[in-house]
Amino acid sequence: GSDKSQQSTTTSGGSSKSSTTKRDKSKLITYRVPHNACVQIYDYKAKKARIVFGPELVMLGPDEQFTLLSLSGTIPKKPNQIHTLCLLLGPDFFTDVIVIETADHARLSLQLSYNWHFAVSDMTDEKEASKLFSVPDFVGDAAKAIASRIRGAVAGTQFDDFHKNSAHIIRSSVFGLDENKEVRSQFVFPQNNLVITSIDIQSVEPVDQRTRDALQKSVQLAIE
Repeated sequence: GSDKSQQSTTTSGGSSKSSTTKRDKSKLITYRVPHNACVQIYDYKAKKARIVFGPELVMLGPDEQFTLLSLSGTIPKKPNQIHTLCLLLGPDFFTDVIVIETADHARLSLQLSYNWHFAVSDMTDEKEASKLFSVPDFVGDAAKAIASRIRGAVAGTQFDDFHKNSAHIIRSSVFGLDENKEVRSQFVFPQNNLVITSIDIQSVEPVDQRTRDALQKSVQLAIE
C-alpha cells in the first residue's frame, strides 16, 4: 500500500536537508522522477515553484531545491513517518486504525483500508498541478478527515444498529448519499484533488469489557 510504496521513494539522509539549507551550487543535482509520480521544485530566488511529472530526469537550476514531503505512516497513522521528494499519484491504498464510540457508549477499534488516487485532468495546467502539493501531508490530512466523518456518524448510532449495518454506516458517512439515497462512489478533497474511491473494513474490535459483552450478546441474538 502507500505506506510501502511511498517509503520506497524515501530520500537518503543527505538530501533531506534540502527543505531548510541552501545547497552547494557548484554540484549538479539530478533526480529521476519515476512513472506515475511527480516532484515539486522551488526556485528560492524567483520564489516560484514548478512541478515535474515522471518519467523524467530533473536537473536542478542553481537556485532551485526540491520540496521535501513529510507524510504520515504506520498503523494507526502518525505524522512525519515517511520523508520523500516524490509524490506518487496512485491508485494505491493506506490503512488506519481509529477508535469510535456509539451513542450508547460502546467503544470499538476499526481497522480500515482506503483506496486513493490523485485526479490530475491536465498535467500541463500549472494551477491544477500545484494543487497536488498544497497539502503537505495528504495521508494524515485524509485520515483525519475520514475518521472525523465516521466518528460523527457513529456517535449518533446505537451499538446494535452499528453492529448490523457497520459497512453502510461507515461508507455513507464518508462518501455521502446522492439524491436517490444511494452511497456516492467517491470522496474528493478539492484542495489537492485527492480521491478516495473505496473503504475496506478489515476488523471491528471491542475496546473495553462492556463492549465485548454487548458484542457477544448481539452475536447470540443474531444466531437465535
